[in-house]
Amino acid sequence: MLTPVEDVLARTKLLAAKLKPYAFEFDAVQQKAVYFQCVFAKMKETEEVLAANRAARMVFEERSNDPHYMPHLSLIYGDLSPELKRAHLPQLAAQIRQRVPTSFLVDCIEVWSTQGPVEGWYLVDTIPLQG
Repeated sequence: MLTPVEDVLARTKLLAAKLKPYAFEFDAVQQKAVYFQCVFAKMKETEEVLAANRAARMVFEERSNDPHYMPHLSLIYGDLSPELKRAHLPQLAAQIRQRVPTSFLVDCIEVWSTQGPVEGWYLVDTIPLQG
């Protein structure tokens, strides 16, 4: 019998075998009243990105009924006031547009252990997309 980590790695390898590398494109900087999505870079919902999410929901069946997928990159974790977040959104968006490529190639899946406090999270494995 597989351990939970071995199970996630095995299923992630199945997913990676189905997916070809695809582009992830910046859309906007946004904020939510959610600790792990305090401030984030919203990414475009392209067909490739949504197809990758559909494939992941098939491999990880227990997540098939999750809410609508919102592709994003978290920029700040925290419990900041809405005013403070709104004050920084234009500056962050400008910095991303000026200094960071507005799209990049997704060519692997990183599996992270996210148990416990954020400071204790660690990379378990990196699995290249092979589809």
